[in-house]
Amino acid sequence: MLPFTILGIARTIRHYQKYTKLDKAQDVGDKMGPSAKHNALRTLFFLLVWVISGYSLLSHKEFRFIQPLLPIFIMFTSFGITQYLSSRVRISKLLLVLLVVTNLPVGIYMSLIHQRGVVDVMSYLRKEAQNGRVSEIGFLMPCHSTPGYCNLHVNVPIWFLTCEPPIEVPENELDNYMDESDMFYADPVGFLQREFDKVPRDNMMHVHDSNKRKWPSHLVMFENLMSDIGTLLTDSSYHEVFNNANV
Repeated sequence: MLPFTILGIARTIRHYQKYTKLDKAQDVGDKMGPSAKHNALRTLFFLLVWVISGYSLLSHKEFRFIQPLLPIFIMFTSFGITQYLSSRVRISKLLLVLLVVTNLPVGIYMSLIHQRGVVDVMSYLRKEAQNGRVSEIGFLMPCHSTPGYCNLHVNVPIWFLTCEPPIEVPENELDNYMDESDMFYADPVGFLQREFDKVPRDNMMHVHDSNKRKWPSHLVMFENLMSDIGTLLTDSSYHEVFNNANV
């Protein structure tokens, strides 16, 4: 779609230059005349340039920062598609059908099936928490892998591995900087043994170490992690209650 987006932006700029050369008297009494409409589109274009340029200066960048601009990009893309199809009437219908046929199945799969396990697990935990079977949830996953309270809707403690950007870390230490998530995945078993109490086991009295974290009632992780920490949890109080392959 990128070529259509570029075409749509170029069309907007070209038409703006065209209308600004016209006698502005033509727009008298019409606040949304051609030049006014293209002036608004030109403003949106410069908004895109301004926002992307500003975020490009940040040391920490994420795609979600510019996600609010997506509707504007879609609008310019639609202009590009319209411009392309209007000059090729014969193939316009065929291209339109092709776009729908190729994108609709992908859209349905990506929206309803692909990687929905991280959402389904929150739905499961919400039902369990509403029935009083959850006291605390721990996420042994890359940070922000799942939704939080926006899906849980229950006031139970949750925690996840943090991943703060090294904003205040001295420059000479950046090469060796590791956030909590990095430290965990570098040595999952060692991390859990350092940071947490002894693994809880059935029929065994447990004394909490105030210098370490308590184990939560529920742990959430990706299945491939079990090859690393499975031995640590063997014969513990934990057992699998939810599994979804669509992650």
